[in-house]
Amino acid sequence: MKRYTESLTKLFSKCKETLKDTLQLEDYEDDGTVPISAFQEAFSTLDLEIAPELLEYLMFVVYQRSESIEKMKYGAIFDLIDGKIT
Repeated sequence: MKRYTESLTKLFSKCKETLKDTLQLEDYEDDGTVPISAFQEAFSTLDLEIAPELLEYLMFVVYQRSESIEKMKYGAIFDLIDGKIT
């Protein structure tokens, strides 16, 4: 788990704010959630190469802290990147 977190931190270090802005634009209800499709779109917009197992870990952690795949709490991704979730 720590290895994945370190990899995510390194991967998103230069584009974290852009990712945050992209996800906030998709948050139409302004409640800190977006559908899972918004995550996929955000990653493709950033043109990042994310290893499949790393993406699965990321989505699993975010899903655990969310209500459903239609209401994924995108703040969890930044907590994970910042090492606040272990």
